Amino acid sequence: MKNKIAMLIVAVCICIAPLSYALADQCPVCPKKAMMASQDKMDFDEKFYHKAKFMLANASEVNLSEAQQDKILDLKMRIKKSMIMKDAEIKVLALNIMEELKKDDVNLDIVNTLIDQKYELKKAKAKELAAAFTELCQIPSKEQKTQLKKKWMAKMTEKN
Repeated sequence: MKNKIAMLIVAVCICIAPLSYALADQCPVCPKKAMMASQDKMDFDEKFYHKAKFMLANASEVNLSEAQQDKILDLKMRIKKSMIMKDAEIKVLALNIMEELKKDDVNLDIVNTLIDQKYELKKAKAKELAAAFTELCQIPSKEQKTQLKKKWMAKMTEKN
């Protein structure tokens, strides 16, 4: 009887332990962890747009000048247009790869070249986003960055 109870307790503990890890992201005491979890779920371009939107939404509170706001908007539009073009090129290359693979006589050299082109575009897209993200982060002054970080942390603690 004691063995059955002990086994039951162990089984319950094993079943409950993973739940505590799953709920840790929603911990109201740990807003930084929740923030990091939500950031991890975003794509790189989503993080860029989210940061730009946050900066513009809080422009008056952190005293961003009109010139700084215009720089952010111009950068955001330039990147958005570029990402649309690169995504379209990547999709076209993916279609070309599929088309080549459906042929009776598949030319592996052509397929490999198309694959290389597709991933070169993805690499260029990631590098462009990294450069834009860096440029975006350089627009506000140090004081404005500090104020934005405080606003961000306040927003994260409100969510939780």
